[in-house]
Amino acid sequence: MSLFAFNRPASDDEILISAFMSAGVDSIKIVDLKFHLSFKLSWFAPSDAINFIQSAVSKRLLSKKRNVVELSASLREMQEGRNKMAEERRRVRNEAEEAIQSAIERKGFNDYFREIHAREEVIKSFRVLLKNIEIKVQKNPTIVKATVLISETDANIVEINANALEIIHECDNFPDMAINAGKMCRHIAALFRKLQKMDKELAIELIHKLSVGAALWKFSKI
Repeated sequence: MSLFAFNRPASDDEILISAFMSAGVDSIKIVDLKFHLSFKLSWFAPSDAINFIQSAVSKRLLSKKRNVVELSASLREMQEGRNKMAEERRRVRNEAEEAIQSAIERKGFNDYFREIHAREEVIKSFRVLLKNIEIKVQKNPTIVKATVLISETDANIVEINANALEIIHECDNFPDMAINAGKMCRHIAALFRKLQKMDKELAIELIHKLSVGAALWKFSKI
């Protein structure tokens, strides 16, 4: 099987430029170029590869010194142009990725908080006093366990496993709300309100993971 997933170009110029670029060399032994063309690229049978190389030398597409060949001056110019275009594409792609990352980093806890919670659930979460939310954090792996006390007779357990990307919760609205609507309930909203006060960095890390990768998470009911 070929090591490179692209078809043989139509012209001799393109074949040679692509072969040298994929080999990552400026000059190469004829026997190595034959091997590269026939076995690594699977563009020629071995006998056809050597015929192609000899023809390229006779057409002055390749310059030959003893048993080593390199691209002609005109093909090197074409190769340099190709390299510049590839570098420009990489630069544009990197700038786009950096812009996206910058936009993500500019978003704060409140932005993510609003994204993963329905407005009515946020309103309900503010009826829960922070003193009635007990949180324990375990590191390596990161697991956040909380008891959210709504009333003397209504206490809900929440467990967030950041490494396994799983939330286990006993709320009646969970996990249907998370799976079908992509939103968290008031108990999880209350947990994040308290966690932000305790460990802002961890709160942002978890809520960011939930916001941008909700499809990767597993939501289970106790």
